[in-house]
Amino acid sequence: LDRVRGMPAVESLGAVSFLPYAGSSSSRPIYPEGVELTPAEVRQADFQRATPAYLETMRIPLFEGRGLTDADHQEGRQVAVVSRSFADRYWPGQSGLGRRFRIAADAPWIEVVGVSGDIMHDWFMNQRRPTFYRPLAQDASLSLSFVVRTNGNPLDVAGELRRAVAAVDPDQPILELRSMEQVVA
Repeated sequence: LDRVRGMPAVESLGAVSFLPYAGSSSSRPIYPEGVELTPAEVRQADFQRATPAYLETMRIPLFEGRGLTDADHQEGRQVAVVSRSFADRYWPGQSGLGRRFRIAADAPWIEVVGVSGDIMHDWFMNQRRPTFYRPLAQDASLSLSFVVRTNGNPLDVAGELRRAVAAVDPDQPILELRSMEQVVA
């Protein structure tokens, strides 16, 4: 991220565990604080791990609170930004800020620090599923998709992006390098 951030064509960048529209996702059961649920009542929400500038780079609006920050590290309090549909599902008619939930009945509490807009992860099903974003520094991912907003044709920086990754780890493959227009198509 530091190497790419310094490129002249780069406006913003971030990383996320699953790129929207790319056909992959992950979900977790949600146990909201103060709600007793039977196993049949537990609902799932999409789970994303992200870097601080991911929402901004993807232009996902923030309606309440704050986004993820560099201060959200492993030793700090466990936090998440939740989508509006997530907040509406678990705390209808109320603010989600300061609320807590778990992703397993015995897992640590995660505090909601922000409420973001919803995005469509799956155009085929035409659904905006409840989603929560955890700081990558608090919950590492086995794979990542980097998102880079450029001030020109995004594919014009492809060579520079490949060199930046190779400079950090020459054995790390880049599986795909596509514009979001190509991903959506």
